[in-house]
Amino acid sequence: MLSAGSPAPHFTRKPVFGRPVRIPDPERKRPLVLFFVRSLGSSSGRQALTAIQERYADFDRIGATVVAISESPWEIATDYIPRRLLLFPLISDAEGELFELFGVGTDRMMMGSARHLLMGGHRAALAAMAEGRGLSWRPDGRLGAQFVISPSGELAFAHYASSAFEPPQLDEVLECVRSC
Repeated sequence: MLSAGSPAPHFTRKPVFGRPVRIPDPERKRPLVLFFVRSLGSSSGRQALTAIQERYADFDRIGATVVAISESPWEIATDYIPRRLLLFPLISDAEGELFELFGVGTDRMMMGSARHLLMGGHRAALAAMAEGRGLSWRPDGRLGAQFVISPSGELAFAHYASSAFEPPQLDEVLECVRSC
């Protein structure tokens, strides 16, 4: 697992729409926020992107560049983005290369997710089912994670979800970006 203070892994990837994302990028003067989200077919993946979208203006106002990375294939992402009018780029990482590079794990034992459901996370699962979305939950699906990368290329924030249902830590990420 990566932690704050360590150098960010290097990569270049083209999002579904938009310019390539590069780390390191000597031209970038703003903090880069990476949100690793589950499949776009999962309720937790869709809920995470909705939460990020709702707070996007806060990130933009303080000068952060936001990028989401999903385990969904390119074809699904190209259909999803225009339907949801995402304001930020999304990288399709169906092969899991970026998830591996950043050490984002899978929910193999389901213990973290079961604990999360018991501790109140069941409300989100019930809401998804009530809307007819279902859970679409693979026990081997990727967990979420958030990273803030300073313009110098150093990790200023790293958070790994312990559950498939854990939402992004938006307030903590925003606070970190403000201090970068």
